[in-house]
Amino acid sequence: MAKTPAPNAFEHFDILDSIKPHTFAKPVTPDITEKTFFDPKHTSVRKHKPKLNQSILEKIRTHYNYKPLREDEIRLLLLQPGEMEDDIYCTIVVKPLERLRKKYTALSYHWGATGPDSANNRISIYPEPKQISEVVLQKTKKATPYHLWIHDNLFQAFLHLRLPDEPLAIWVDAICMNQEKTIEAEQEKKVQLRRMADIYNSADSVSIFLGVGDEQTDNAMRFIKEIVILDRFDGLIQDKSVRNKEDWLAFMELMKCRWFSRRWVVQEIALSRSAVVHCGNKSVHWSDFSDAVSLFMLKLDQIKQLFSNPHILSDVDGLGAVVLVDSISHLTRKSDEGDVKEHLVGLETLVSSLLSFAASTHDIIYSLLALARDTPQKYATDHNAQLETAMMTDEQMPMDMDIDYKKNPIDVFIEFTEKCVRTSQSLDIICRHWAPDVPDKKFPSWIPKISDSTFGTPDIAVRGLRVNGDSFVGTAYKDARKNYNASRGTIADPNWVKFTSGPTPTLQAKGFKFATIEECSDPITGILNNYWIKKTSWDKKQSKNIVPDQLWRTLVADRGPDGGNPPGWYRRACLQCLLESNVTNFHGDRNVNVDVARLREIKPHSDVMFMFLKRVRSTVWNRRFFLAKSYCDACKRSGHDYLTCQRPTRTNTDSSTESLVNGDETDYRNNSKKRKRAPSFADSNPQGTEYLFGLAPSRARNDDLVCILAGCTVPVVLRKCVNSSGSTFELIGESYVYGKMDGEAMAYLDETTLAGKLRDVTLQ
Repeated sequence: MAKTPAPNAFEHFDILDSIKPHTFAKPVTPDITEKTFFDPKHTSVRKHKPKLNQSILEKIRTHYNYKPLREDEIRLLLLQPGEMEDDIYCTIVVKPLERLRKKYTALSYHWGATGPDSANNRISIYPEPKQISEVVLQKTKKATPYHLWIHDNLFQAFLHLRLPDEPLAIWVDAICMNQEKTIEAEQEKKVQLRRMADIYNSADSVSIFLGVGDEQTDNAMRFIKEIVILDRFDGLIQDKSVRNKEDWLAFMELMKCRWFSRRWVVQEIALSRSAVVHCGNKSVHWSDFSDAVSLFMLKLDQIKQLFSNPHILSDVDGLGAVVLVDSISHLTRKSDEGDVKEHLVGLETLVSSLLSFAASTHDIIYSLLALARDTPQKYATDHNAQLETAMMTDEQMPMDMDIDYKKNPIDVFIEFTEKCVRTSQSLDIICRHWAPDVPDKKFPSWIPKISDSTFGTPDIAVRGLRVNGDSFVGTAYKDARKNYNASRGTIADPNWVKFTSGPTPTLQAKGFKFATIEECSDPITGILNNYWIKKTSWDKKQSKNIVPDQLWRTLVADRGPDGGNPPGWYRRACLQCLLESNVTNFHGDRNVNVDVARLREIKPHSDVMFMFLKRVRSTVWNRRFFLAKSYCDACKRSGHDYLTCQRPTRTNTDSSTESLVNGDETDYRNNSKKRKRAPSFADSNPQGTEYLFGLAPSRARNDDLVCILAGCTVPVVLRKCVNSSGSTFELIGESYVYGKMDGEAMAYLDETTLAGKLRDVTLQ
């Protein structure tokens, strides 16, 4: 049994000025050296004590008794020195935060399993000595320590972070905040959560603990220090040696650590003055890790070419590490000393863009309040800035949300959505997939779930696999920039938009329907079928090398990867992809399958084609092509009753179309001579029916309505609710409609006519 060291540093506990912050790692300079965090002879994982029955534990524990905090106070843990095999001793001191600035390290870690049977690691806590006699008793081990039982990840963090010869002052949420289930503890937690930003910014540095590590993570931590030596970097992306490829794979696996899936880490790192990444006994400075990730993404396509299997480095855009590194620089403006001078992003953008980070239902919003520019909880280092924030009115601070963990999470989501709409005067938030699932709770259709976002839930996103196409409404950090303008600059007028709660929450807006879906494809997960390509009037034999606008623009949603106008060469790249034999497979004259799933595996002759296909995949993935009949074209041309027309639009549809919707395309093609031809985009005529071509969510189906909502920048697909009035709908999701993304659907209506013609639309 390991020898338990006497707590021999207690004479320092009442003299906080004598405790200096410890520097774990400094940024790499060109003279690269590798340092281990502990003596290599120590194992990186200490065996846990045998698990005991939880009811027995409750009987034998000597609990640490949390005392109430004043509003200006925090608890700080002094972790006593020791070796890897030694028991953990510490002291909790309570001081005003102002006295502790830049004197401690704040810990950022993944909690891991938090069930009732998972806290099986005991640490000993001595009370803060107030008199010299207490110090003597503790040094002679005549004082009885209190005990706390902690989870595995935190226990390992303490074992790896504590110093061999001096105390370490550290703040950790699981201990320094009272986590008991009492009214007093809940009230304290509410106050302390408001101070989290101040706590992390006041720390000298933040220690990020990724886990105990292994040989692969050790290689990754070493490799990070090689990546950031720029005069060696070009060699690393060209070296096809086994070791170099293993290092790149190890680095990518490191980016998948569970720590990168926590939403709270965004605040913890964004507001930190300095940060160090620890994994096992290895450590690197955050700036080195961040730069390594950025360089990896910059040269990702070239790094992929090192591997014979193109899937070995799959989509990594959705990895939390990539999103975190990319977003940190956009969130705040700091002084050279690390003081936060300005917040740059609103709460709506933060919540709807940081999708790779998991949080409890409430924390999906609460964890970002201190970072947003439009909340009263936003953190400011400067005293004058704090006073300015305190004096702002509700109109100046519109995203004021009280932290209340007892509130029904659906009600929290509704409150957030309503504040977003009131603040932005836009309905785009109802097209953004941001809300976590809440078991046994029915969601309004206008609060989209994060599981339907581009990379899905954080546990799926960590694998780096695309689930859906990119959002059409976008989540640019420049909040004012919009990708489209389908509603032609109209706003979600507060006098129109109304929210109701209760068993069936509703959102009432104004809008109109302009088309009905008559036919839609199967969800696209790699194959663009020739049947639907021909719907856009493309015919290889008769096209004369001209790709129709409605085809190539729809494939990229008429935008480039940054949300701007598409480059002109997209048309040429699309043509080349349709003609290229190693990109397109030919099966007679009918079945042209453009494979956008395999990308590099198909090895197109040009990197330009590859870039185009990559953009296509980000647009169409898991969406459906659809063909819709414009709602009463005669009314549209005349300007009469266009918005309220109830004229039916389904014509000449038969079982052949239905078989296509159900995926039986072969049946339709084989019997096309016997059946009436289904309509296509080419059937549109200025004097007749107008057919619209576009992309809809995977849940879309025949008879769904394509609508414009006032204040929404993209068209939406709605479905009439069963057993409800004619104006009550389910929101299916956003859509792209060729030729209708910049206000064309409202081109025949002046402002006065529009205001009088918009009708109430109730979403459930």
